[in-house]
Amino acid sequence: MIYCSFIILATLSCTWNQVYTQDITLQNVNPTQPCESKDGNECKKQWTYRGRTYKSCTNDFTINGEAWCATRVRDDGTAIRTEDCDPSVCEVPRVCIVTSGPDRDNSCKFPFKFHGRTYHSCQEWTWGGQHHGKYWCSTMTDRRNEHVSGEGNYGFCPCRADLACGCPWGPQPTSDFTIAPADDIGGQPLK
Repeated sequence: MIYCSFIILATLSCTWNQVYTQDITLQNVNPTQPCESKDGNECKKQWTYRGRTYKSCTNDFTINGEAWCATRVRDDGTAIRTEDCDPSVCEVPRVCIVTSGPDRDNSCKFPFKFHGRTYHSCQEWTWGGQHHGKYWCSTMTDRRNEHVSGEGNYGFCPCRADLACGCPWGPQPTSDFTIAPADDIGGQPLK
């Protein structure tokens, strides 16, 4: 990300930094260059998908761990074509990708609701067995962010290696996970 400040007589001072704010990772993004997909198509500035409005790359619905954007929309703004975002020119959401469990390599869907509670980070596995001591998250939620149970829609978080997982031990997130809407499917939409 570029931080610029104007000094007396219109001198411009800029520095390049990698910054983490909430769940967005900024990777030397040039704010004057439009966000593009990995295929070189310009991402739309705003689009709607499954009733939600997006203004930047998202990890909602991803199964390959890549953030995506709409590259074509209908007149009403509904996405009709999506592509993976190019992190060298786009602000890319920072997400927790599960490294084991039934839905390995999918992203956590924060916040998720489970048994009446809302979670914004990976939670301790409390059911004993071989997963005792691990932290898990939902990889699929419905429109109300409720975890979709009974279909293997969860995985175990790499707490010691990934800040985005927000585990209580190991690396800690740099900010609270406030909004990371999820939905009821776990695949790249509209390819």
